[in-house]
Amino acid sequence: MSAVNAIKRTLWLFGLLLFVIPSSLASPGSPETATKGTVNNTSSSRQVLLDRSLWHPVQNSTLNTWLNGKIASPVAQPAVNSLIGRSGQFVAKIATGPNPSDFPYVVVNSNFVDTGRAFWQADGQAPQPIADFSVSSPLTAPFLAHAHTFRVDPGLPQAGTLWVVIDAEHYTTPVTVSVYSAESYFRHQQWVNFTTLGAVFTLLTMAILAMVVFWRTCQPVTFWYAGYVGLHSVGWAMSAGLINALGPWQVNTGYGGMYLFPAAIACAAMFTAGLFSLKKHNPRLHRVMTAVAVVGAVSSPLLLVLPFTPVFYFAHLMASIWVGCSLAVALANLRRYGVRAWYYFIGNLLYSASLVYYMASHALPEAGFYYPEMTVLIALSLDCLCILLALAEWLRAKQLELGTVTRQAHIDRLTGAGNRFALDEHMAKLDRRYLIVFIDFDGMKGINDQLGHSEGDRFLIEAVKELHQHLPNDGQLFRVGGDEFVWLRSRVRADNTELEQQINHCITDIEARLQRQWPMAGISYGLGYGVSSSDKHQSMAEADRRMYEHKTSKQSIQVRREEDGHGGGSIPPNLPKSPRLGLY
Repeated sequence: MSAVNAIKRTLWLFGLLLFVIPSSLASPGSPETATKGTVNNTSSSRQVLLDRSLWHPVQNSTLNTWLNGKIASPVAQPAVNSLIGRSGQFVAKIATGPNPSDFPYVVVNSNFVDTGRAFWQADGQAPQPIADFSVSSPLTAPFLAHAHTFRVDPGLPQAGTLWVVIDAEHYTTPVTVSVYSAESYFRHQQWVNFTTLGAVFTLLTMAILAMVVFWRTCQPVTFWYAGYVGLHSVGWAMSAGLINALGPWQVNTGYGGMYLFPAAIACAAMFTAGLFSLKKHNPRLHRVMTAVAVVGAVSSPLLLVLPFTPVFYFAHLMASIWVGCSLAVALANLRRYGVRAWYYFIGNLLYSASLVYYMASHALPEAGFYYPEMTVLIALSLDCLCILLALAEWLRAKQLELGTVTRQAHIDRLTGAGNRFALDEHMAKLDRRYLIVFIDFDGMKGINDQLGHSEGDRFLIEAVKELHQHLPNDGQLFRVGGDEFVWLRSRVRADNTELEQQINHCITDIEARLQRQWPMAGISYGLGYGVSSSDKHQSMAEADRRMYEHKTSKQSIQVRREEDGHGGGSIPPNLPKSPRLGLY
């Protein structure tokens, strides 16, 4: 319950960040809105000319005739209601009032503009070019992400008209025009660029981190995460104009984000399938994710030969499908995977909400939705952070699973003692004098034949329990055969007479206790010493040899007792022994 509450609090926090941060980035106060292409000389430091009825279609021939002074205006067709969904060349007429130098920075709010030019026409005079903000031209104003900017020369005549001509393959949003005072523009630029670069850098950092993890672990799920986040970071760097700013270029790299998007979704689908082990636990959802990944991977290179407009709509179709599929997968796995699924669900929920906000800003440009692109970028960064936390949970689960498998591979399942692999690993690490006690349980065949193998197993379990309880606790026990065990103690002294006596006493007591339930049982053992891992085979062979000497000695004594008529039973513990070897 505490984990769920923590996730809920995280959801509230992320939701707060999603809707508060974009609003806090806006310039203080609401901008004054001019709806008829007129900049008002007021105290407002920023004014926005809405897209509605601002832009007029214009042909090159008409534009050239106007530039040659043969006609007074390039406007020959009525203004369109909005540029969204349209393509081609358009012109906007902006009346600046008596003091155009009050607003020296003009921003065309569109990611996707191929060519852009600005002209100043003083009253009664021919137009003169003042700026070229095309992607193939150098920057004419300090760079602003997600938009195109040009600067109005303060030396222009005091009365006139500003004409803005733009051309694009596809206008994805309503194209508003904002005019700024110098102070307002640089404040706006600082926040927009800082947020955009921060988000892109965060995404790229997470992608690099995931690739490092993939390089270290070779887990495919980390590779797909790196592809998903990395392609998003590169795509948004293109769409925000960061790559164009490094130009000028002969092509508009801003379109690249839409071309990369299907490949990013393909990586996301493969990541999701691996994150929740869908192939094993939910084959139907796995087939859906595989289909999405195949469509994204196959379509991405094919889209390169298509114009931008169908690519734009296909990318949005993929986004709609992905939002539904990702949320469905998250909800289907909440019970099985807990925190991991919650992180995934929260991230995708935030991203989905930001897309709704983004689309609402397009459909309702007058509603005051600030910074839709940055809202999506912030949400995407939080989404990738949440998914990174989900990936961390997955890696932690894999680590625990690997640890369990590793322990099981090094532990004898019946007795809980280490196995031969564990013994080899421990002996390979020895760098000082050590002691090996080779232990063999006598009478196992008789117990299995007379009482059954289940009773033989119970005997071994009880015997190992006795060894763990009574042998010195600074050694380790390993099972190396059916009834053969090795007790290993590292870092022993040269003179171990006291230790040998302690081991002899312990084994004798253990043998006596076991014979109360299994009278035919017994214990034979031998000691061997080594000084490094290089002589482990020799020390093991020496302990094994001494164990067989002990076994043979006990059998000889037992035969003599039977010949003398004393019958069976255990070997008396006070038999003479070699102090050096610890043998009877």
